[in-house]
Amino acid sequence: MRQRLMALVRGLALTALAVVGVVVLILSWTLTLLGVLSATTAARRFTGLIRRLVRRWCGPTIESPYRPAPPPPQPDARGRYRLGNQLFRSPALPSYQHRSRWLATDSATHRDNAFLLLAPVVAAVTALLPTALVGGGALLAAVRVPGSSGWAAVSAGATLAVLGVAIAPGATAAYGHFAARLLGPTGRTQARSGAHRAMTAVLRGLTALGGVTVATLLAGPNLLLAVLVTATLPLGGGWLLPAAQRVARPAVSAQRRLLSRWAGHPVVDPYLPAPAPPTPRRDGLYEGGRTLYDSPHPVERLARYAWVMRDPATWRDLAWTAVQPLTAVVTGTIVAATGYAAVALVWPWVWYLPTRPWLDYDPAEAWNGLLRAVGLPAGTSAVIGLVVGLAVVAAGLLVAPAVLRNIGWVGVKLLSPTASAVLARRVQELSHSRSTVNRSQVAELRRIEQDLHDGVQAGLVSIGMQLDTVELLLDTDPVRAREVIGDARRGLRRTLSDLRAVVRDILPPVLAERGLGEAVRALALDTPLDVDVDVDVPGRAEAAVESAVYFALRELLTNVAKHAATDQVRLTLRFKGGHLEGSVRDDGAGGADPARGTGMQGLRRRLAAFDGELTVISPLGGPTEVTLRVPCESWEQDPYCRNG
Repeated sequence: MRQRLMALVRGLALTALAVVGVVVLILSWTLTLLGVLSATTAARRFTGLIRRLVRRWCGPTIESPYRPAPPPPQPDARGRYRLGNQLFRSPALPSYQHRSRWLATDSATHRDNAFLLLAPVVAAVTALLPTALVGGGALLAAVRVPGSSGWAAVSAGATLAVLGVAIAPGATAAYGHFAARLLGPTGRTQARSGAHRAMTAVLRGLTALGGVTVATLLAGPNLLLAVLVTATLPLGGGWLLPAAQRVARPAVSAQRRLLSRWAGHPVVDPYLPAPAPPTPRRDGLYEGGRTLYDSPHPVERLARYAWVMRDPATWRDLAWTAVQPLTAVVTGTIVAATGYAAVALVWPWVWYLPTRPWLDYDPAEAWNGLLRAVGLPAGTSAVIGLVVGLAVVAAGLLVAPAVLRNIGWVGVKLLSPTASAVLARRVQELSHSRSTVNRSQVAELRRIEQDLHDGVQAGLVSIGMQLDTVELLLDTDPVRAREVIGDARRGLRRTLSDLRAVVRDILPPVLAERGLGEAVRALALDTPLDVDVDVDVPGRAEAAVESAVYFALRELLTNVAKHAATDQVRLTLRFKGGHLEGSVRDDGAGGADPARGTGMQGLRRRLAAFDGELTVISPLGGPTEVTLRVPCESWEQDPYCRNG
């Protein structure tokens, strides 16, 4: 009993700290915007106090989640301090910039702010709830309502107070788990109590019940789609089927995303590639089968008709829209039974005891009506309705995840692409990537040719002309000949420098000799930015893959220097799950849109040749993060590649 009473007091103290935390959050935000970084440090000390109290009072152990503070800036040989590509006499500004970046980029800072913002709301329904029940029960027992018996108010108040004392430890523990989730190093607790697991199971059941409700509501649209597609088959031999598919395919594709989430298995687009537009013959006519047409429209209609009729996904979509309404019988029964039990059989009892002195109603009225509807005698036992309601709600929450998962599994099986569709789409992707790679290679060869023509070739021609001049002056003006030889020697050095630059653009020596990891580190040193490099690669990959990733990262750093309006960049490169993953993140203005420029599209085409992907996340205001991912299974299969 003493522990339960102490849990009441602790819950009240944690709630008070949660309210104070909002004030701390507002002050820290305001002062940080004014440049006072110590305000964020003070807010960290406040959340550190909450961590210690949660560890002592609620059970979960929360370790410090913050990254180590940056070391103080060190002067160079001339006593200057570097910040990006600028030098300062004093370490004040570089130190301030490093500390502000350390605080702003640490994810623990954002989790602290989220905790301080949400803590009052969560505390009100967890830590403060037992105290509110005890106080409300005492107030209810002290109130005397005219025309009502005092024992009802006293019993209701005593029930609420006992309930508050009983749930106090569990409510305080629930608040502690919430704090550990946000204030811990990874946002997750190490150990979970039985109450927390039960709460998680209830939330999972409610979420699944919502999905079952959505599956039930989809029965009507799917039935209409099945009727629409089926009705087009006998009309004109199915010539209206392509028009119906313009409606059916987007609707089924939207359901495909839901089903993949419910089943926990991704589903790719199963449709065969659309036919290419018709091209005219030499005589200007268009060939469709054995017939020639003056216009491309009949040929296009024929191609679309054949495309839709021969695509297995058309008939699999039709099968799904016909089968899914049948499942609505099961899902609708679960939703209706659970909803009726919760709203009609359980909910009236929640308010019965607190409102009994003021309101006169029968909480078992819905139960008696249900008994009369099924032909059983009503009023046999009011408590049986509550028990049945709780059992039905619990059964619905337990069954809903499995039902939703099975519906998703059936949908995934029906709506997944066939092997022929996968092969056809793969052939189309390879053809497209081959054509783009060919265009990129031609453009690259032209660029190299232009560099050699304008730089190296022009320099060699100039040196040749100078040597001809030396040959003419050697007997008549040796002094002038010596000067021309010196000019030729300097021109030769410039030409060699230009040639080395062209070679570096083709394949940097550090990349060829020391591998991708060292080449990326050297690239970061040559960039006029403050680049934080994190490279973890096991060895050497294929030369073509290393070259593509290297030049992609170089172009991304160049884009940051040109457009990001920041000099703080984090470059990450690592090998994970059979893929080479690299990312460039900056804290600039954001708003980068690959659709508005050709640079990102060129990178995507370059990486597509190796089945690579490029992802851009750049909201307005920043930060911007560009991630590339290239398959590189050789590191897992070839011991030489793993060991470098």
